[in-house]
Amino acid sequence: SDGIVSTLGVVGDKIARYEVELADAATYTLHLAGSINFYGFELIDTVAGNQKVEIASLKVVGPDEYRVGGEFDASKYSVYGLSADGKYEHLLEESEYTLGTIDTTVEKTGENALDLEATYVGFESIKGACEIEVWNWYGITVADDLKALFVVSEGATEFKNGSDIKFTANNPGNILKSVTLTVGGQPKDVTIEDGEFTVEGANGDINLTAATWE
Repeated sequence: SDGIVSTLGVVGDKIARYEVELADAATYTLHLAGSINFYGFELIDTVAGNQKVEIASLKVVGPDEYRVGGEFDASKYSVYGLSADGKYEHLLEESEYTLGTIDTTVEKTGENALDLEATYVGFESIKGACEIEVWNWYGITVADDLKALFVVSEGATEFKNGSDIKFTANNPGNILKSVTLTVGGQPKDVTIEDGEFTVEGANGDINLTAATWE
């Protein structure tokens, strides 16, 4: 565990090896402080006058987005301890930190924080948070006889709540005059210009069922 490089016992005991990842390995040396039955460790920044490196903040790496109704999976996250200058980065074991939980039952964009707390040998408890967005996702359905006649935004078949979805007609020799579509089961009027129309701020499944041409 952190703070212990090796524990010396009877002859034949294994010596543990502690490894850290440094952004600038040449800046640091490993200083062993021996005693009767263990060796502690410190990271020393030789450039900064042999200053001891201490973890000042936490970094969380993992999903930053969930679907409404999805299940929060703490195992998908990694937590790092960072030195104040960002040069020293230590991956924490799961036993060294606790993750909070997030509410995925309702849409929350940018306001939902994943709380965490880290406690490990040699350092005081550090707390932090990670912003998580929870979105409703909706589908796009085009009637079979229209699929070859329209191009949907970047080939999308689903979208985040509130997105703008553009439909472009692809029916050479014919001018698109009107369409029949619903958003969230409700009829939706759109403005057609140059064979294109956009469903703005969609809040529900989009279903394009019919079109008229000239």
